[in-house]
Amino acid sequence: MAATKVEMLKNIAVLIGDTDVERAEKLASDLREHGFAPPVISASFNDVGVKLEKGGIDIAILADSLGGRVFKLSRAVRHGLIGSNPFMTLYCALAPEHVDGAKHALRAGVDGILIQPVPAKEITDRVRKAGRTDMAYVVTSEYIGPDRRAADRASKIRRFYVPQTVQAKLRGQDLDYKDFAKKVAPILEDMMQTRLNSQSARLSSTCKELAGLYQTGQITPVVLDKLRALEDLLKDAAATAKQIDQDDVSVLCISLAEKIKAFAEHYTTPSEKDLNLLKKIADAVAMAARTGVAVDAKVTGIDSGVEEEAALPTDELGPALEIQFLQKGQQLFKEGDEASAAYVVAAGCIGIFRKVAGKTSPVARIRSGEFFGEMAILDGSKRRATAVALEDTTVSLVSKEHLEEKMAGTDKLIRTILLSAVHNLRTAHDTYTQRGRSLKDMFDTLNLSAHIAGRHAERVDLGDDADAAAELLAQFDETLEDLQGLSAPAIEDDQRDDQILNTQDIQEAAE
Repeated sequence: MAATKVEMLKNIAVLIGDTDVERAEKLASDLREHGFAPPVISASFNDVGVKLEKGGIDIAILADSLGGRVFKLSRAVRHGLIGSNPFMTLYCALAPEHVDGAKHALRAGVDGILIQPVPAKEITDRVRKAGRTDMAYVVTSEYIGPDRRAADRASKIRRFYVPQTVQAKLRGQDLDYKDFAKKVAPILEDMMQTRLNSQSARLSSTCKELAGLYQTGQITPVVLDKLRALEDLLKDAAATAKQIDQDDVSVLCISLAEKIKAFAEHYTTPSEKDLNLLKKIADAVAMAARTGVAVDAKVTGIDSGVEEEAALPTDELGPALEIQFLQKGQQLFKEGDEASAAYVVAAGCIGIFRKVAGKTSPVARIRSGEFFGEMAILDGSKRRATAVALEDTTVSLVSKEHLEEKMAGTDKLIRTILLSAVHNLRTAHDTYTQRGRSLKDMFDTLNLSAHIAGRHAERVDLGDDADAAAELLAQFDETLEDLQGLSAPAIEDDQRDDQILNTQDIQEAAE
């Protein structure tokens, strides 16, 4: 595979951030010997930030000699706050005596931990391996970065298969960083929306926990710590909302954070209004995060003390979803595959193809917002077509397990009707679609289309365009009749069987 060829490494841009210039130069020299392009060396924290913001970096190796801020820098990259490549390969290089910093680096979303002095071979091996595997990211209230767990995750943890410049270059693809930034922008926005939803769920659990402590009279300094953590979480949620242009939600979170801060100053003697705030705060943010609009205080009861709960519960975040990025021409599934998921096109376009008489024929185009691939799951059959990205495309995956769970929970009669409908749709193409074979078929199809268009024009009020439309249809009919007359000898000599309705049947069918 191209991903394992040494010559592809020369296309990868590496940044080494380390205040120990001699050590950085040694690593850069070793990487060149392993086939990499000459790395860029930055000897200060500020210069690293400038280089990352400028862009064009595929791999960043950041040493802890840059200081503790290097972890915040890595996190800022993952959150799309620095540069335009949030999915670049990030390594944190730790001194042996600083290995306790590994947990901070991993929480920041780096791809891996390296121990100084860093062996160039280890980096080369890791990069080659990454080039052979699609990278899955996960998003929680606190974390955006590579999925480090092999086992299945909880249903509310979303996984995103993200495009990476390292992978593209290892596969020999030409790369324009500006185009790449445009591709990843909607994926990052979806990630931040997912993070905001996750933050609202965490707000809910924290508020419920605090309400329980007050209800049981366990008013200790632990309560104060949790109130301060709640304030910080609201500020973090405000920043997330701001990043995805949900300004009203951001303002709401800031306002609530100020109320919690005031509450914390007298946490041992809370008012009824304070306790009511804990009940309403999570639902207010959850509703706002879903709609992108700040919730009116009259709805949430935050200021008025109204007892109705907000309409949307925070512990129902929807099905387990994964995000997958497909490059133009990449196959999503092929005819005959087992079905493991259904899909929604988030951005781009999917083409559906089937083999007919040994030839691959287009069946449909699936565009942004459309759902497909569910029939094979519902009736347990294999894929009856092949799905290919017609352009760079992002799809959301809905698992087979989730669909089956929803089906199992429906009424038996409804389930039977649905499965019957799926079967009818499955067989409709083979049973009813008439495949044109002969030259006569072609003219009969054109006649049918023209007749239907004429009938439609008669039934619809075209206003001032009615006469022009009628004239055009008449011209088309005359031209088609002349062409069919000229083709009469060829039609008579055509030995292929007719499959389309004849002229008399066309009139009846069109009615």
